[in-house]
Amino acid sequence: MTRPARLLLLIGPVVALAGCGNSSHSALSPESHPARSIAHLFWVMMGAAWAGFGVIAVLLLLGWIRRGRVGLPFGQGERTATGLVVGLGVFVPVVVLSILFVWSDIFVIRSTAAPSPRSTALTIDVIGHQWFWAVRYPGTRAVTANEIHIPVRTAVRVVGTTADVIHSFWVPDLNRKIDLIPGQRSSLLHDPA
Repeated sequence: MTRPARLLLLIGPVVALAGCGNSSHSALSPESHPARSIAHLFWVMMGAAWAGFGVIAVLLLLGWIRRGRVGLPFGQGERTATGLVVGLGVFVPVVVLSILFVWSDIFVIRSTAAPSPRSTALTIDVIGHQWFWAVRYPGTRAVTANEIHIPVRTAVRVVGTTADVIHSFWVPDLNRKIDLIPGQRSSLLHDPA
């Protein structure tokens, strides 16, 4: 066995298993109600995508198996084939995508939208810089870099700004992603209830 092959056998499993930890900061293990809504939307859309992929794969397999044969499957005419193409290729996708769009807009996006101006126990200011995040806790002198400390079971408003360029701020456990644009303040509400 050559040296590169031995090296690949030694290092390959380590690299392959490097991401297999139990991370508590994952979009797939949300900690707040808005984050759970977003994760649920992700799984529903992923299921719909896999179902659509399955239908297309079955139709392609059927076409490959029947290649070179005259006539359509099950002895049906061209009119039926046109109906199948229009039904499965146009009507069903439009209906499914419309349902997913309305459901995601009404039940997910609006529930995770910018928070209403209600009072919270804690407000945190996050300032995006080119290479780090500065986190300030109003009313205190505490400032951290790249770390947010939130008390357990406490509603928190995160107000984000940026010092230089457009940044995207996202902590999967809190809520949705917000874009920080110079000169504008964006906010999100972490409500653990």
